[in-house]
Amino acid sequence: MSEFEHYEALLMSIELSVSASMNFLAIVAMYLIAAFVAGKKLPRSVAAGTSVIYTMFLIPPFVGWFGNLRRGFDLGILAKTNFPDSALFSGSVLPFEAYVTLSSIPMFMGWLGSIYFMHSYIRKKQRVDSQI
Repeated sequence: MSEFEHYEALLMSIELSVSASMNFLAIVAMYLIAAFVAGKKLPRSVAAGTSVIYTMFLIPPFVGWFGNLRRGFDLGILAKTNFPDSALFSGSVLPFEAYVTLSSIPMFMGWLGSIYFMHSYIRKKQRVDSQI
């Protein structure tokens, strides 16, 4: 691969990783909107089933984010090795593990927060409202 091809593959991997994380965010946002609009009206079993399906829909964007990020870091290391004098691949970055940890925590917290919002906040309000 030429220097340009390495750089293009690296940018494509980063773009795909960002796209996968935006898909993750869009699914979380849609779940939150659905929980806010219809959460009180859903029976417990339907709310639980919806949360399971929602969680299953979050797995592919998360795996796509991780895989493309891993490929981007691997391509960056390979490019630095093959083109040590290139200005395109100079500079230091966080280690892969640190970046994954720092960026997966908000994703994980968004997922947990949305589940909490549906089952503890919205569903709890339904129980309190029905007792009054």
